[in-house]
Amino acid sequence: MEVATQVADTADQTSLASAVQQAVQTYGVPDVLFYNVGITAADADVSGGINTKVLEQRYQVDVLGAYTCIQQVLGEEFSKKQGTILITGGGLSMYPSAAYLPLSMDKAALRAMVLALHPVCKEQNVFIGTVQVCDTIGGSEKYMPEKIAEQFWKLYQNRTDAEIVF
Repeated sequence: MEVATQVADTADQTSLASAVQQAVQTYGVPDVLFYNVGITAADADVSGGINTKVLEQRYQVDVLGAYTCIQQVLGEEFSKKQGTILITGGGLSMYPSAAYLPLSMDKAALRAMVLALHPVCKEQNVFIGTVQVCDTIGGSEKYMPEKIAEQFWKLYQNRTDAEIVF
């Protein structure tokens, strides 16, 4: 299996779209798009506190970045390949926390986007799904990266369920 990566600034949608387009031009349309981006800092750690500017910046990275990447790969060739889009979600999408307000809002929006796009993508012969990781990655044996990867593999192989809550 061949893997290619491309560095991009997910806070800048124009730059991100350009980076994905360049990767597609260089390597071809991918079989799988995996979006695993999120600003996970506690709100107490934000200098100056949470304000609308912080909310906007986080949303651009966490949600708009995913949407931008999805829009860059969706198309006839991705459909012919029976392409897959995998998104890392979080338990905050279902169990929000005031201590992580922007991340809670963003993970809820990301989850809503995946659930809404799931039937639309299915009609295009594309699978989109998310794994809701409900604790700190690496914080316990259950949430080690390889255990989370197993959940994504299940989602990828099954191709019917829009999400796995883990």
